Amino acid sequence: MLKKGRELVGFEVTLNNRPGSLSQLASIPKKLNLNIDYIETLSKSEDKYELFMIIDMTNTDISPEDFLKELRESKGYIIEASIAPSLKDIIYPSKFYVKTVGESRYIYIGEELMKPFATGIKHVLGREAGESFLYHYGIGVGRELFRSYAENRKIQGLEDSISLLKALFNAHAWANIKGYEYDDKSILLHLENLWECESQRDVDNMSGRGSHLVRGIISGFIKEALGKEIVVKETKCVANGDPYCEFEISIIT
Repeated sequence: MLKKGRELVGFEVTLNNRPGSLSQLASIPKKLNLNIDYIETLSKSEDKYELFMIIDMTNTDISPEDFLKELRESKGYIIEASIAPSLKDIIYPSKFYVKTVGESRYIYIGEELMKPFATGIKHVLGREAGESFLYHYGIGVGRELFRSYAENRKIQGLEDSISLLKALFNAHAWANIKGYEYDDKSILLHLENLWECESQRDVDNMSGRGSHLVRGIISGFIKEALGKEIVVKETKCVANGDPYCEFEISIIT
């Protein structure tokens, strides 16, 4: 988390895993007229869970040490508490925690890594070969997503499958599937905030459509869901100035 000019302070809190613990924690900043700017569960077990939270202490006479004392005096719910480390305007947890989405480990990869991945491969391999690599890699990701999350839950039918795809895209912060249309021969997906295309808005000499990795993910996922051959084309793209990204899925067989 970045302070962005405010007096933000991070705290790491270990709670007893029982009803009322989170409510008890939230009552402390409320009592002191402080706002919780951010809160995240870092790890959870049968008897306890650990939280990382950011308190906005801008324009207050209460010190971080005073707030920490309040936390430590809340007996019965809070096991331990400490001030999170910071560097300049960066606040971060002191421990490394493995995060999961469903059954899978979740890895945060920022735009500073993904933009060179999406554009650098095309630079090294050439545009056509790079786009082909991203697309076929995406197909494998899409197939694996469907097999991991849909098959063991017996998700069937196009509507449930697209609802699952929307949930996965939201969970991984890839894009927001705002809507879709379909008939027997085609599906039209409307996506907003698609990271792959947004990261290429400032790429010089942009031509064609920006999404090849995510287009492949959609292709692999929908192919597994329908059990049919399909072709996926990006018909609108924010990298080319369109207000959103649009994918047309043609059902072949």
